[in-house]
Amino acid sequence: MTAIPATGLSDPPSNAALLTAPGPAAIATIRVSATPQSLPPLCRLLSVEQLPTRQIFRTALRDAANEPIDDILAVVTHHDAHRTTIELHLHGNPWLVERALRELQQAGFERTAADAAFGTPPADALEAAAWAALPQMLTSAGARWLLSQPARLRAELQRMRGLSDADHRAACRTLLHELTVFDWFARSTRVALLGPPNAGKSTLMNRLAGSAVSIVSPVAGTTRDWIEAASEHHGYPLTWVDTAGVRDASDELERESIRRTQSILADVDAVILVVDGAQPTALPTISSTSPGKPLVVAWNKCDLSPHSDSPGSLALSDAAHPIVPCSATTGAGVDDLVKTLLAALGRAPDILERPGIFCPAHARSLLRAADSAQRIDPDIAQLDCG
Repeated sequence: MTAIPATGLSDPPSNAALLTAPGPAAIATIRVSATPQSLPPLCRLLSVEQLPTRQIFRTALRDAANEPIDDILAVVTHHDAHRTTIELHLHGNPWLVERALRELQQAGFERTAADAAFGTPPADALEAAAWAALPQMLTSAGARWLLSQPARLRAELQRMRGLSDADHRAACRTLLHELTVFDWFARSTRVALLGPPNAGKSTLMNRLAGSAVSIVSPVAGTTRDWIEAASEHHGYPLTWVDTAGVRDASDELERESIRRTQSILADVDAVILVVDGAQPTALPTISSTSPGKPLVVAWNKCDLSPHSDSPGSLALSDAAHPIVPCSATTGAGVDDLVKTLLAALGRAPDILERPGIFCPAHARSLLRAADSAQRIDPDIAQLDCG
């Protein structure tokens, strides 16, 4: 990885500018223009020894006392012998944004208006649209996918130029379908953990979330309401929903919790059915509450029953679902469980290498072309990105 050395001679003043509108927002973007002389204090604020060139990276923005301000995404958009431009994408809390700008000022960066910030203009309308959509990406993998798309899409549009009218319309429809890939990274996929009491749902929830967000207890019915926690796995943003154990309950409060568990299944994208592999229970009655959802069975507690075999798939109602032996306690098999879930959701790695679209205006242009003899002009400036 090529890195930018934190040494050099002074040039015009370094500056920092807020590119996004002031006020509360999900994401705020600050563009920093640094001379070689100002790179060392910038590296200190970004918790790195050197800035990687033309690469998105995740890091902690820190103050002068080395206390963390925010967890951010940063990307170097320009570098030459005289100046480096980097965009900082941080959470849009106005207090955090103002604090970040003050720290940059104290480090020697002049606070300027957005139009005064140094930067390299995008090559065309498509590249400009990709940079405009960048704050919507929830993971660095999504950001890398997005910034790779202008070149892929240019090449695909050029290829489509030589196609027959019928093939051109088919290619437009294929690109329209690829808009879903943008959503994979711009919206967290919600996954419910479903199953009988004491199957290990809360322990698995904590393992998947990477922190103790659910109370773990051998007492059945401990989880009375759903709990959500977000995390990232294999570059995808995922939100785990721990639900109350599903069983025949005499306690009215627990029965209400079970009713709520069944109601939230309509709002999730997929289900992990957690089963005690040492003591499997009647599965079809549990899985029947989530028809049509991608479902993977976590054959949990495999560390307690290492010699018990689980089938590779199991027929639950009218479909067969993959089963993954795992241990929420030790972590064994959990990564395989997540990979199987992503496959069930259609997150095939090869799809990320294909050209895709990333703004509604692209979809409008392609939809018009897919339904008529209209051609998409390979001159990317003609693609409606407005």
